[in-house]
Amino acid sequence: MKHIHTFESFINEAEGLAYWSDYEKDTSGQADKWMSEPCKTTSDVVKCIDKSIAAWNKESEEGPISKEVEKHVGELAMQYFKQFKMINGNIISAMIAQES
Repeated sequence: MKHIHTFESFINEAEGLAYWSDYEKDTSGQADKWMSEPCKTTSDVVKCIDKSIAAWNKESEEGPISKEVEKHVGELAMQYFKQFKMINGNIISAMIAQES
């Protein structure tokens, strides 16, 4: 029997942390250089989360993201970092874009 992907399986696939690895590199060529630099310590990750949120809020036409979204993105970014031992601003910005 042929397996057909359902919308639910597509959504569940996106929930896996590996999903975010596709966003590690900036393909637009428009991101600031710091966004591609890997953060490899917890303190660097916290700084990168804060910097990514500040940059998003500054550039967003829709205004700043909510504190709830900030918290969720921060938690998601830390989970990603714990699993993959690195993260960068490109990945965090993709998380913000999808969550806001």
